[in-house]
Amino acid sequence: FLMSELVKESEQCFCIGQSMAEKYSEHFKKPFKVLVNPVDEKNISLVNKSYKVDSKEYKFLYAGGLTLGRFDAMLELAKILTCVEESGDVHIEFIVCSGDILSEQQVKELENHSISFLGKLNGNALDELYNEIDFVTHIESDKKKYTRLTALSISTKIPECLIKGVCLVGFGPPEIASMKLIYENDVGAYINSNAGIKMNALAILKLLNSPELCEKLASNGKKFGNKSFTYDSVLENLSLINN
Repeated sequence: FLMSELVKESEQCFCIGQSMAEKYSEHFKKPFKVLVNPVDEKNISLVNKSYKVDSKEYKFLYAGGLTLGRFDAMLELAKILTCVEESGDVHIEFIVCSGDILSEQQVKELENHSISFLGKLNGNALDELYNEIDFVTHIESDKKKYTRLTALSISTKIPECLIKGVCLVGFGPPEIASMKLIYENDVGAYINSNAGIKMNALAILKLLNSPELCEKLASNGKKFGNKSFTYDSVLENLSLINN
């Protein structure tokens, strides 16, 4: 009730993403506009990455939290990458960085899936790692108890990943706002977690075999990130709204 009254009395209402704005506008019967969380591009270390034909070794990175079902989703992605290795005659190193504390059982599962877990890295170490990897991933769980919590939110990690200039790979259910942002704006390779392992392995193998596609997605992501998530772009959008 208090939230409804607050919305009713507000001159303008904002959300952090398009999906959230649409849902809130419908629920509260009042227009909500999009005002994203900005990032300071001056503090983001850019990556000058080039993708090569016939490369046989690749590095995938996931850097972020492992809560909200992301740990299990990460294991599913690891299975897909293993399938890619077997069918494509390539070697893939899946690197994970997170400050989350893992149980002994979780550590064993990472080892069983050949995941390189580096724990929590400081900013400089993470920037150095970005220069070594080929793809950065964003992962979301497809379990209903978690999609209810993440469906409308845009991960704050995505803008930084896009602006850096490394090809982004999204893995999760299509209804999640973070995944929608990736495939609706063509700013990364989207892998539908609801599809089978073999189908998703083929999709990733297609990506690996097309340096042009990787370059295009990385370029699209960088342009979109600078256009949509920097302080200047957010301020410009806010000024247009107020006018």
